[in-house]
Amino acid sequence: MERFEIDATCPKCHGSGIYQGMAERDGFAVQCYSCNGEGHKLLFLEWEPFAGKLCKTGVKTVVKVNPGIMLGGDHHFGGMGYSDGHEMRLYTCPAWWLQCAGGSYKFSDKCPTHAGSKFSSCPKFADKAFCWMHHDTGRYVE
Repeated sequence: MERFEIDATCPKCHGSGIYQGMAERDGFAVQCYSCNGEGHKLLFLEWEPFAGKLCKTGVKTVVKVNPGIMLGGDHHFGGMGYSDGHEMRLYTCPAWWLQCAGGSYKFSDKCPTHAGSKFSSCPKFADKAFCWMHHDTGRYVE
């Protein structure tokens, strides 16, 4: 176990040892509960040194991000084996997926989502495979 310690100014009372919150009015204050009135406290961080990535038991499929769909059962949500994640192409369009995964999506002028519509109400949402093909090839084909 590794440990880092530092004696720091109390973040609750800012070093005064007394605290004024919403219930202390008209010049009243209380002794700071965080530092016991000392104005400082020992902050520490403990951790186990990293010895390599560990396996998580009970996981069969991993997706990179969940855009808010309940995952489970015998449904095919996409995904890949334990070590990689993958898009949920049957349930999301590229714009929706990349927004949730923290990526960026270069919208085509022909993408209705570009105009600010909800992803699932997009007129092309039923044909998400078309949008994924465009995303994969970088070309928009009518």
